[in-house]
Amino acid sequence: MVNINVCLVVQLYFGKRRNVPDPILNFRNFLERVSTVKPHKIGKFCFVINGYGYEDIVNELINKSDFDSDYIIISRENVGMSYAGWNCAIKHFLQNEDNYTHYFVIKDDYVPSLPDFLQFYYTPNVSFVASMVSYYPTTHASISNGMLSADVARRTLLSFGEVFSVKSGVGDQSGHSYRVGEINQIGFLEYIKIISGVMNKPFLTDISSKCRIVFNFLGYKKYYGISDGPVPLEPLNGL
Repeated sequence: MVNINVCLVVQLYFGKRRNVPDPILNFRNFLERVSTVKPHKIGKFCFVINGYGYEDIVNELINKSDFDSDYIIISRENVGMSYAGWNCAIKHFLQNEDNYTHYFVIKDDYVPSLPDFLQFYYTPNVSFVASMVSYYPTTHASISNGMLSADVARRTLLSFGEVFSVKSGVGDQSGHSYRVGEINQIGFLEYIKIISGVMNKPFLTDISSKCRIVFNFLGYKKYYGISDGPVPLEPLNGL
């Protein structure tokens, strides 16, 4: 893999969630796993929090852990769920600290499970490389955690004023607001798709042809991709 510099954007949410009874414990487990795996090629971690007032908790958990990577915390209004959080964070870096070749977006209930996990996502000339792509409109994680080209993100921000196309929804991650998340997971790459066409680049692929994809479905693990393939990411639930 060529020399890349990746910002890992981790979406945090400490409110009510369907599959995470203790979000603080969940983040503590995330830090423990990342500190053990020590993923390569990560220039900085960005912890973007949907909701205000949790910065001290995040800093305290980090200080009490073995996590020793460079990081930044961004807090924002709790709207648009993970996709709007990722969008906010990437915009921040493009406008203030444009040092990265790629952004890897992930939710806090998944964690890298291999030090070289990025090698499975790095695909030259493709705008966004997801863990798994599905176009079923009611299926959760139709486009899941993945790696975005900074060149494409930069051009998209210039053209649209945003990186991802997201709808807003306020509240806990259930009911109507959760439906907003399901809509966003299908449509959030719309601007990326348009700009990829302008740049004559393939805009989307996934790693299911070479990896085993583990998906947390309502507390149960579902498996996709190659049954005996490497597992770059795993859901924290059940680890």
